[in-house]
Amino acid sequence: MEIDLAFIKDILLIMKDNTSHRITNLNLAKELKIDLKDDVKIDLFVGYIKFLGDLGSLECDSSTEANFGFRETHPSSFVISPVNYRLTAKGYSLLEAMQDETLWSKISSGIKNVTKDTVKQIPSLAIQLLLTSCLGTNTN
Repeated sequence: MEIDLAFIKDILLIMKDNTSHRITNLNLAKELKIDLKDDVKIDLFVGYIKFLGDLGSLECDSSTEANFGFRETHPSSFVISPVNYRLTAKGYSLLEAMQDETLWSKISSGIKNVTKDTVKQIPSLAIQLLLTSCLGTNTN
């Protein structure tokens, strides 16, 4: 799966802007305009939710729900159980770095291949850039 940073940002923004501290997987899919009858789009959605879970950017409210409410019945075919997600502190930090236009242009211009490790480093890169530009400090 090629990582789409814009889609990650959309997921995080919807979660942040939700009126509650949590959102169901079904409502998140609805807000993202994911057709729950389209197995390809569901598979992509599941991949990003699990990716953000791996990063520690979102959590599922059920400790027994390691699959984030999706059970794969056949390759790329899922049974969906409603569960709640919440944005973690890491998720807020990632979103904050992605929302700052100046920081984001500097960070994203240096990214050649987007990987899990790259996305995980975005908040740290933002802090490093802030320290360098605001304080004239080099943190390397």
